[in-house]
Amino acid sequence: MKLDGDRIRELTLDLVGIRSVVGTSEENHVSERIKEILGTLPYFRENPEHLFYVENKEDPAGRKSLMAMVRGRKDKNPKGVVLIGHIDTVGTSDY
Repeated sequence: MKLDGDRIRELTLDLVGIRSVVGTSEENHVSERIKEILGTLPYFRENPEHLFYVENKEDPAGRKSLMAMVRGRKDKNPKGVVLIGHIDTVGTSDY
């Protein structure tokens, strides 16, 4: 997937067009779409087990977090990077 300005704009419009109200199961819709997108990348096609959900079993809304792990190419390298994102939509009543 080439990420030029047009593709970034397309992905942004795709993701912000998904209803994902905070505190509801709708929050899963964006992470499901992101998983679909990432799943098309060669790394995740070759390593699908590195793209998975972590479910919150105590959450009555059934929300889950998407985890995507990309392993480095050097063997036995203990270093890693963790990126965390927040992808739900908040209401505007507080603004």
